[in-house]
Amino acid sequence: MKVSELSRRSHVPLPTIKFYIREGLLPAGTRTGRNQAEYSEEHLERLELIRALRDEAGLSVAAIGRALKAADSAPEEDFIEAAIDAIERPSGPSVDEKSKEF
Repeated sequence: MKVSELSRRSHVPLPTIKFYIREGLLPAGTRTGRNQAEYSEEHLERLELIRALRDEAGLSVAAIGRALKAADSAPEEDFIEAAIDAIERPSGPSVDEKSKEF
């Protein structure tokens, strides 16, 4: 499918898709011409994953990038664990479980 169809089917604007490609979140399509590329169902699935990580999990683009990079380089059976480990945990003072704040 062409990038315009990928945009339509994923409900992700074309500039956002191009941004995700530049940032390494979405792999580039297979070149079919100087200014054209073909995209697969895997690209569509990846966009759905990015949207879920952004909208549902509330992750930043940087955190999504780290998670996807770690997941992509991990063995298939360990990809979820690798992605979770790559996400930056919030830092701050720890809360004592016996305190009123907890």
